[in-house]
Amino acid sequence: MRKNIFTIAIIAIIFVLSSCEKDEVKNDFMLENVLFEQNDYNNELSEFTNSVRNALKSNEDFRCLIKSEAIRQFDGDYDVLVSRIIDKKLSSIESVNGINKVVSNYTVKNLLEDSYFRNNGSKLKVKSDYSPFEELLKMYPLLQISIPENAEKWNSATEIPIITFIPKEYEDGVTKFVTGYTNDGKIIRIDAVNPPDYPVIVIGQNERIEENGEVIQFANSEFNIENPTSLNAVATSTGVMLNWLISANANTNNITGYNIYRKSPSDNDFVLLSTCNGVYNQSYFDNTTTTGLTYLYYIRSYYDTEVSTPSNTVSVIASNRPASVLSFSAEQNNASEIKLKWSTDNSQYIEKVLIYKQVIGNTNNLYKEFQSNIYECFDNNLEQGKKVEYSIQIKTPTGISNPKYDFINIPYRDPSTPSPVIIRRLSYTDSSLENWLRGRPEFHIKVLNVGTDKKTPYEVQDEIRCNYSLFGDRYSQSFSSTVLNWKPGFWFDMLTFYVIESDSSDDWEFTFAANLNYKDTINKKLGVTSSIGVKYNFSKSGQKIGYQYLDYYQDKNITLNFPNYGFKMTLSDNTSGRR
Repeated sequence: MRKNIFTIAIIAIIFVLSSCEKDEVKNDFMLENVLFEQNDYNNELSEFTNSVRNALKSNEDFRCLIKSEAIRQFDGDYDVLVSRIIDKKLSSIESVNGINKVVSNYTVKNLLEDSYFRNNGSKLKVKSDYSPFEELLKMYPLLQISIPENAEKWNSATEIPIITFIPKEYEDGVTKFVTGYTNDGKIIRIDAVNPPDYPVIVIGQNERIEENGEVIQFANSEFNIENPTSLNAVATSTGVMLNWLISANANTNNITGYNIYRKSPSDNDFVLLSTCNGVYNQSYFDNTTTTGLTYLYYIRSYYDTEVSTPSNTVSVIASNRPASVLSFSAEQNNASEIKLKWSTDNSQYIEKVLIYKQVIGNTNNLYKEFQSNIYECFDNNLEQGKKVEYSIQIKTPTGISNPKYDFINIPYRDPSTPSPVIIRRLSYTDSSLENWLRGRPEFHIKVLNVGTDKKTPYEVQDEIRCNYSLFGDRYSQSFSSTVLNWKPGFWFDMLTFYVIESDSSDDWEFTFAANLNYKDTINKKLGVTSSIGVKYNFSKSGQKIGYQYLDYYQDKNITLNFPNYGFKMTLSDNTSGRR
């Protein structure tokens, strides 16, 4: 008997301790008072937040609507603009004389107003003499409901998330906690710094949809997107030019851009060819046609994920024109010479090869003409620091081919010989980087490159150490640390700098990316693409100053601005820091 009593006592103690532990965890986040300041804005958003909470609790259709609209990411984030959903229809049941009836034409606005009156009814006269949301949306047209984290994880059919709002006094990096509400209205504290691993509904104002200082006015859910009209197609010597119109009375707020559809002889149906963003961007050039073939086109306006009815369909025969060159490249041999190379399809008669040159900022001019048996030339008229674009076309009796492009950024260095990269000065502006108790800062710098395979990173410098002296300026000091004698292994070579301010000698591994810039010849686009990021370890602890990159073609005397602490690194090609 004693043994049984002892056993029961132990179980009871474990139960009590377990309950206390749960209560302790739960109560650690419970609040007696709210965490926001008492002002009109906060009070209005708090009331709206609790109205949304009631609506989420009472209406599954509303929960599903919020999730589906958020996942659409109309502005690139998990945001739902209230003005866009206020007239969306929901299902609702109303009890009349004990009989449940489906309410027709029940909208989000009706639900939120019902929820508002359930939450504030004792403060109001009668429901019919007050419409809080019309006034609220007039004051805050960018009012939104968002799910910043874990939107896809939300089981909207059964789960009612915690809800909060962004108070007027909120500051990134300063505000540590905000007031949250559970589905039963209890007030809790929400960590405003560390993202949750569960969905949280956040009420606030949209930061992404202002244009030219004016708020974009979105139409209600029941709206029509104006379809394009008067589509016209003209065959040119290098493709097909399309242009179209929209009605003068069209609501341009309901048009984001246009989708271009094409049907070629090899297609069974129309396929989406391209998209033109912008309501007034009403032309498109298709330079992917084949000579002599017939193509059909039509256009649709789009807004968000919704599209208009099609425009008229047009038919056009692509002009006969010569084939483009097979290949074309621009390569820098040395500081004063660029080599241009090309190859051609000799099955066609070629009158001339035309090369055009444009120094960015100037006009595009014919550079030189060549006979069909010439396949290279040299350009010695160069200016350091300028970007030069070249294009090449074939001329035959039937016309001129589509152009092919390449470009060069004229470097300040001579690619034919090694050029030193030297750290000349480090500076910072944020005094919190190194508190006075630790003395002067100690910077560790790792420098990476990517091999000629364009895949494998390697260390140019393991860890350059630059320690500030007590005899120099606290915030800016000179150094003379050679990074490398740089001769690029391939064009558009790049160095990746990563800097920390070391707080101790303890090792701490973390990863960062070694990047590479090179020409995007596949898509024939003019520009430089940051194409490769490879993770790499940095085995020191400290304050992360961040990444910065140096392209080979940039000035030899340059200051790199890093993202944290106002940190800057000045580089040079000589120890004096001057040319």
